[in-house]
Amino acid sequence: MLGMPAGSLAGDWLGWRASFGVAALASAVALVLVWRNVPDIAAQPVPKGSARLDARSTGLLASTYLAFGAMFCLVGYIGPVVTSLTGGTGTHVALFQVGVGLSCLAGLTLGARIAATLGGRGLAWLFAGIALGLAVLVPPLSTNPPLLVNILALVVSVALAPVCQFATAPVVQGSLAATAGPSTTFVLTLNSSMVYLGQGTGVLLGGTAISFGGYAAAPLTGAFVALLGLVVAVALRSGSARSLSRT
Repeated sequence: MLGMPAGSLAGDWLGWRASFGVAALASAVALVLVWRNVPDIAAQPVPKGSARLDARSTGLLASTYLAFGAMFCLVGYIGPVVTSLTGGTGTHVALFQVGVGLSCLAGLTLGARIAATLGGRGLAWLFAGIALGLAVLVPPLSTNPPLLVNILALVVSVALAPVCQFATAPVVQGSLAATAGPSTTFVLTLNSSMVYLGQGTGVLLGGTAISFGGYAAAPLTGAFVALLGLVVAVALRSGSARSLSRT
C-alpha cells in the first residue's frame, strides 16, 4: 500500500534510480524489525519422501498464478496508463497506487469471509470481478472520452479488480491448507512462488500487448488471463461437486 507510491514519488522527484533506494531502505527497516521481533522457533520435522500435488492443489496454485498474472498485465504499467487517462504524473500516480493498496486490504477481508462461507466455490466470482475491473479500462484507453469518464473508469477499476484479486489469496490458501495434507507446508510455499511468477508473467504479457496494441491492450490482455482463471475456478468447483456426489 505504501511501497509502490513511495517509489513513484521518489522516482518523480529524484529520478528513477531513487525508487531502488526507497526499496533498499524499506528492506533495511524490515530486517531490523524481523531481527528484533520475530521469535526463534524450531522448525517442525518434515516427513521424508517426495511431495506430490493432486489435481485440486494444482488448480488452486494455477488460480494464484492467473490472478496475479492478470492484474500485473496492468499494474506493471500503471504509471503511463494513469497518465494516458488523466494527464497526471508522479503524485497523481502515487495517490492512485494508494487507492489500489486500500482496495487490496479490503480484498483480504472479503476473501477471508468468502473462505469461511463459500470456500473455493467463490473463486469463479472473484475471477469474474478481476476480468470486469480490467475490461472497464479498455474503452477509455481505446478512444478519447472526456476526463470525467476516464476518472470514473479508474474508480470502478480500483474498486473492483484489486479487491477481487487479493480476495483470492485467503480462499486459495484456506483451500490448500484443507486439502494438501502432509504436503501443506510445501504447497503453501509453492503458492507464494506462484505470486511472483504470476507478477513476472503479467508484466511480460502486458508489455508485449502494449507493443502491439497500445495501452488499451494491457488491461484487455489481463482480462483474458482472468477469464482463464475463471475457467480453472469453474473446473475446480465441478471437481468438488463430483467428489461430494461420490461420498
